[in-house]
Amino acid sequence: MKVPSASAFDVLSKEELEDKAPDATSSKKLPLQINSQIMLYDVSNTAHRARTRIIGAVEHDCIMIERPEFSISDRLSAVVDSDYTCSYLHEGYLYRFRTKQKKELSKKIVCIEYPDKFETIQLRKHRRIKVSVEAKFEIASMDQPVRGSVKDISEGGCMLVLPAIVHIPKGALAAITFKLPDDQLVEKVQCTVRNIQQVYMRQYTAIGMSFNGPGEELEKVRAFCDFCKKFRV
Repeated sequence: MKVPSASAFDVLSKEELEDKAPDATSSKKLPLQINSQIMLYDVSNTAHRARTRIIGAVEHDCIMIERPEFSISDRLSAVVDSDYTCSYLHEGYLYRFRTKQKKELSKKIVCIEYPDKFETIQLRKHRRIKVSVEAKFEIASMDQPVRGSVKDISEGGCMLVLPAIVHIPKGALAAITFKLPDDQLVEKVQCTVRNIQQVYMRQYTAIGMSFNGPGEELEKVRAFCDFCKKFRV
């Protein structure tokens, strides 16, 4: 199963973006996801910006988005046809690139050019390590524990994929039990739900969670993550 995004787009200010150093300029494939939000900034005036939604993409050709309406002031918005700087948040990484409108598909959908290169900026405090381990997820709103899979993990949290559509509010408290790839059992780690995404076509839910404790269980996670980073696993 392809690991889905579990991140919600929050607009970062210009100052916040400048505080984050780019990891690299890349020409690899952008990890675009349908229905994810993307921010566009007017190159001629970065104060003019629009939040819109990804409809689809053709690699190395175009990205289809809902027609953006740029905020000119609190009471005024407009359609801008000049070049854009785009910011797209996905799984703790911010992707930035420059583009321009390529063609209009309908009154509500336009195509922008697929970028030849883009900047990748890591926003997460902890590096996420890809894993695939079974997990037991417990939360007060569910009568029974639910089985799922931890798809990535760090000292600070993990992403859990459940093979069903579930609805859980952000900020909800939960507990998760799983066995690390080094065979250490991590029991009933207390977590906070940070973001959630339901993928209806494939009938699964991706939940991003931060770890709260207890300390002895988190120490197992920290030791595993340190080992992976040391040996570049």
